[in-house]
Amino acid sequence: MHKQSGLSAEPPRGHRERILLVDDERVLRELGRLWLEGQGYRVQVSADGDDAMALLEGSPDDFDLVITDLTMPGLRGTELAQRAIELKPGLPVLLLTGHGTDELAHLVDAGTIREILTKPLRPAELGIAVRRHLDGASPS
Repeated sequence: MHKQSGLSAEPPRGHRERILLVDDERVLRELGRLWLEGQGYRVQVSADGDDAMALLEGSPDDFDLVITDLTMPGLRGTELAQRAIELKPGLPVLLLTGHGTDELAHLVDAGTIREILTKPLRPAELGIAVRRHLDGASPS
């Protein structure tokens, strides 16, 4: 899924790419937004999967990458990911979870999710994952 060792203190900078960050926890949403904006990305936040899907349906080309929490009220992160890539094939979707990742590995294998990241995240870890998938690389 992801590696925590060998992370540099300064992640690669963004180039004003547009990220949709979806998490039902306000503090995590705002913290993630601040981290990503500080790394050079433009970030739209959403509190739930239904709202995020409405944003994507309204303007799918407004987003270069989606980061979604797994467990949320309404549309779960896995369902959001599936619908997002049906709407915009090739859209990278990263899944955040505070739970184990083994039962979710099939989603990466199926191409629904590009990478599963385990909470809590550090800013550098998030930045490296985002940059990797915007650049089209696979996780190592």
